[in-house]
Amino acid sequence: PKDAWVFDAGSGTGVIAQLLNKEGYTNIDGADASQKWVKYVNTKGWYKVCEAFYLGMGVDVFPSKFKGKYDCCTASGVFMPNHMPPLAMDDIHSCLRNGGYFITAMRSFLYVDGEKHGYKDKINELVNAGKFKHAGYGEFIRGNKEVHSLFAE
Repeated sequence: PKDAWVFDAGSGTGVIAQLLNKEGYTNIDGADASQKWVKYVNTKGWYKVCEAFYLGMGVDVFPSKFKGKYDCCTASGVFMPNHMPPLAMDDIHSCLRNGGYFITAMRSFLYVDGEKHGYKDKINELVNAGKFKHAGYGEFIRGNKEVHSLFAE
């Protein structure tokens, strides 16, 4: 629903919030490691709140005001080396309400069992622990609307 609360993990330039805003979604919060990008997106009006901090530092460090609040968390293009570590998925899980969706997009060469950075392994761990269920998966070329999503249990 248009009044759903969305958390944009790794907001960057705000393109996800901008697109959601154009579709009528207005309850969008976000976070990015770059204070520069946070300052920029906060001038656009796409987010209710966007703050600068790192995800993946541990759920105990993840700001409590973001925990258990969101119907959906987006994380587009952030799960790659030198960006967000797999542990950021624990933070994402903590921000979702039960039944909330985690929608992410990552490079296919990183979404492989046993790959050294461990992104797919972390998703498998969370699914096996009953924290997420796969709601859908698709390979896509940048710009395609098909996404890989999980929902929180």
